[in-house]
Order: sequence, then C-alpha cells, then structure tokens
Amino acid sequence: TRERDRLIRKLRTGHVSSVWLQFGSDPALLRDSLDFLREQQRALRLPPFKTIGSLFVPSKRLLAQQRFRPWKGLFLSAQFLSGVEEADVITRQLLALYAQYGVGVVVETPCTSQQDLERVEALLQSWRRSAAPMAHHPPGGGGKRV
Repeated sequence: TRERDRLIRKLRTGHVSSVWLQFGSDPALLRDSLDFLREQQRALRLPPFKTIGSLFVPSKRLLAQQRFRPWKGLFLSAQFLSGVEEADVITRQLLALYAQYGVGVVVETPCTSQQDLERVEALLQSWRRSAAPMAHHPPGGGGKRV
C-alpha cells in the first residue's frame, strides 16, 4: 500500500526513532502490521526504534460518537461499535498484541471523571500483566514501556 511504501522510505533514512500506530479494531491487521515493522527493521538492518500504539478506552459516549462522527482516519468495526463489552474484548486483544510486540501505549481517550480514570487503569493493568514476562527482552527493540 502507499502508506507502507511511505513508511519504508522514512525508515530507509535511518532517522526514525519511533513509529506511532493509530488505534483500530482489527487484531489480525495489527499483528500483520507489527510483523511488517519487524521485517522491515531486519531487512533494512535498522537500529531498534520505539513503537507506540494508541489506546481508545471504550465507553457508551465514545462509541456513540464514533458511530455518528468518527475521528478522521479512525476505522472501527461494527462489532467494536456494537457495545462497550464487545469493544473491551477487542481492546484487550489489541493490548495483548502491544505487549507481545513490545509496543508502548498512549491513551487518547479523554479522562474527565474518576470512572474514566479507573477504566483506563484497568485496561493498562491488563497490558502490564501481559508485558511483564517480556520486560527483560522486548521483541522488536521496543524501548521503554509506558
């Protein structure tokens, strides 16, 4: 794709210190993309770079917003948008992949209440638990975890 071609051109410069991933709702596509990044890092013999993935914390309000006025460039599946429980399952799958591949996390969801903060913390706890066994040998050169 054009996006991957642009990324390869940037990586070839040797000046990329981090790659930031926009949130999505397709674990298979995320795995494919993370494998692609690893392959490019090896093929181009690049030094390790950080990979940062965004986190969208599901809530009724945010799911409704994304159904009717999605953020530009953000594509979420009908399954993800069908409800908070379904979105939570997918989000935890994505976080497990982030952990498996040594991807740091940036929370992009506004936290305006104690309940929002508790939801973020619960999701990050699941990511930390998944990441703990790999803390000494992060795959893909990961860098520091958030």
